[in-house]
Amino acid sequence: MSEDFPVETDLRQGDALSPILYKIALESVVKKMQDDSIGLKIGEQNVVTAAYADDIIIIDETEDQVRNTANKLIEEGKSIGLNINEDKTKYLIVSQRQHHQNSISVGDMTFEKVHYFKYLGVDVNEKANSHEEINRIIIAGNKCYFSLVTLFK
Repeated sequence: MSEDFPVETDLRQGDALSPILYKIALESVVKKMQDDSIGLKIGEQNVVTAAYADDIIIIDETEDQVRNTANKLIEEGKSIGLNINEDKTKYLIVSQRQHHQNSISVGDMTFEKVHYFKYLGVDVNEKANSHEEINRIIIAGNKCYFSLVTLFK
């Protein structure tokens, strides 16, 4: 161990080291959230978060559980010197029922509700409907194929 020291440089957007460094920094935070939260049961496992570099999704069944898990993320992140960007943080409720609340408050932060978002290139929507995403991927595949088809002849 060593004494604390200031970090005076940062990584550029898309830097190959970003996922590795965030994994090292956030591993303990995500682990703590997994241990203390209920999450969503998928198969035999409870899933609370999905994380890649600094992109984290909190997965819970109720708004209160999301609020509690987000609060843990904020607290644990602060304990290692990381802060949540309130402007970039959004929330989505996946449900067939209508939800009218437009924002959620966690501590002194307020997060905006969205109807869909893109995570690691995949569109996620509030109806848990994958038809649009499948069609988008098929169209992208067709565009790629037909742009190269003349090379195959």
